[in-house]
Amino acid sequence: MRPYIDCHNHIGLTLNRRPAVGQTTAMCLARFAETGIYASIAFPTATGSPIIRGLEDIRDQNRVIARACKEFPERFPIGLALAESRLGHLAVDEVEWAMSELGLVGFVTHPPEREVCIPFVELVASRGGLCNVHMHDALMGSIARAYPGATFIVHASTYAIENFGGLDNVWFEVVQYPDGQDSAWDFNWMANKVGRERLIFGADLPYYDYRYLQHTIEEA
Repeated sequence: MRPYIDCHNHIGLTLNRRPAVGQTTAMCLARFAETGIYASIAFPTATGSPIIRGLEDIRDQNRVIARACKEFPERFPIGLALAESRLGHLAVDEVEWAMSELGLVGFVTHPPEREVCIPFVELVASRGGLCNVHMHDALMGSIARAYPGATFIVHASTYAIENFGGLDNVWFEVVQYPDGQDSAWDFNWMANKVGRERLIFGADLPYYDYRYLQHTIEEA
């Protein structure tokens, strides 16, 4: 098996799901060791609702990521903060704090976040940082064009490949399925459209058994 660099990895536990969904840093490293992943971009799990302790819940998640990056810098060279728009300007301040004080380099947010991610994008763009907003539609394209100072990791869906290839600040992550569970990856087509150097691998731990995707890649 070839070595992998993973650009989509969650560490931590969801706050309100029973049983909780997530993984510790140690669990993550053990899974990496079994599957040839040598380095990863790390960010928190989705929080769900409600957030019982408010900002403290978000800060705890960001500290978990910062600690993983500090203790295992070769495995986690990049960490992203969690953006929680329900906390308003306090959440934007938290991302700024996490970048300034914890050394994280951008933010991640989760569906169904849409236009509410823009204040976070504006902040990260001013610092030349990295964003994963879990969107790959026309709105994503508009945001990427409006904020060229930020770099975006975008799901490599058919729409994204066909419409965002001309945006230099967009990278395309191969994660789970391109367009739903019944769709199949066409790596040659994608590489011809956007260049193979802009295609990146995403494990999406702990929400997906990425070994299926690795098998698809190895067979391609």
